[in-house]
Amino acid sequence: MWLDPDVRWLTGVHEAEDHAYLVRELYEELLWWLIMPSLLRLAGEAAPSRTAVETMSRTIEDALTTAEAVGYRVDLLLGPASPEGANEEDARKVEPLPD
Repeated sequence: MWLDPDVRWLTGVHEAEDHAYLVRELYEELLWWLIMPSLLRLAGEAAPSRTAVETMSRTIEDALTTAEAVGYRVDLLLGPASPEGANEEDARKVEPLPD
């Protein structure tokens, strides 16, 4: 996902100090747009599940927490490899986001 030019543009990816960073607010907006089909399916149900909505919201919060934990660095979101100069403890906590 992070190599796609449109995703990079939509999340405000920019270079600083030899690393690519995303903009939190733009990333959060993209996450909500990506989950929109699931929300619409849920809205079409006769009795929407509150638990399903809470799960979707938690998924987004987890993705934002992960991004914050790695300082919004795209290279650390790409995978578990710890680039030179990265905090090894933070790199171990990172789980790749779904493509």
